[in-house]
Amino acid sequence: MIDRVKKCIITVCKGDVLAEQISNTSKLVEDFYFDSIMMIELIVELENEFDIEIDETDLVFEEFNVFESLVKIVEKTVG
Repeated sequence: MIDRVKKCIITVCKGDVLAEQISNTSKLVEDFYFDSIMMIELIVELENEFDIEIDETDLVFEEFNVFESLVKIVEKTVG
């Protein structure tokens, strides 16, 4: 699960971020310079990768921005 979420982040960053750079406390905006378009691309990437639909109530910036919380959102959605 963690590696697949990292893969989605790397895809959105177009390879400018390496898996080794992503830790549980990584913040998408502060550490990897995500903007609003990249956040949307990441949502689409995650939904396609895991064949899920992320509930908009889970898209709270403070949680979605932190890698560890993002993984928990995906795990919850996958079930």
